[in-house]
Amino acid sequence: VIMLNFLVMHAVGMILGLIIPNALLNTVVGNMFAQLCLLSNGFYTKLPSWLRFVTVVSVPRYTFRALLKLEYRWYHTFTVHPNRGVQQFGYPTKYIPAELTLMFQTMFEREMEVMQSPVA
Repeated sequence: VIMLNFLVMHAVGMILGLIIPNALLNTVVGNMFAQLCLLSNGFYTKLPSWLRFVTVVSVPRYTFRALLKLEYRWYHTFTVHPNRGVQQFGYPTKYIPAELTLMFQTMFEREMEVMQSPVA
């Protein structure tokens, strides 16, 4: 996944080199594009409508999402303080599903649907 990220960003740099022959201008435009992609990766995803296209063309966003999908599943649980978990996992309730954690709820709000439990 990370190698594909490298190859795609390298191809974007090569295409910019073909489009913009001036080396200094090419470097500036390439760096601005890379920084814009990195910022829209997770920090600034609630963008104005005229800047929304950045989340679609952001290569690091797809890489980050793929790595999270490889690492976490909807059935994973995390240990919390006793009696603060979900009762379906037994007593003492010290486990909480991953999709109920603040990190994954924030990602869902930012349109990074990493995990979805099956509909019962």
